[in-house]
Amino acid sequence: MCISLTEQICLGAQLLAQVLGAEVIAAPTKEIGWFPIELTAAAQAHPWFQDWPSQLTVLHWHGEMFSLPTDVILLAKSAACLQQGFLWGDRVVGLQFHLEVTSASFGELIRHCQHELVRGSFIQSATEIQAQAAQTALLTPHLEHLLDRWISP
Repeated sequence: MCISLTEQICLGAQLLAQVLGAEVIAAPTKEIGWFPIELTAAAQAHPWFQDWPSQLTVLHWHGEMFSLPTDVILLAKSAACLQQGFLWGDRVVGLQFHLEVTSASFGELIRHCQHELVRGSFIQSATEIQAQAAQTALLTPHLEHLLDRWISP
């Protein structure tokens, strides 16, 4: 398994889910590359996510998934993974996808974890991932707004 700083975000979501009583298991398929997530109606109604589009293309790099803990708001899903994020209470958020990615960080991820880029329905090649580098700039405002709202009382 390859763990980078970027992968710690989704690992953090998996660990949070596990601490909250959910199960973390191998996903039926790995999800690696730029794929869309769809926000749930509950996420779109929540103040932290109201200005997000209903669909957003984000970077994924995971082969595990979590069941949904009890008493959480499901935030998003994708074609490959039905639980892409959750909010527990008013301050705990777990994201399976990566808003924090930069051109440099996903370049490092590809360099160190290239062995995971095997042919699959939801696995893009290094070339396909790198071709969408401009997506990182589109994610930054969403990350900044989320962090601003998270730390505000």
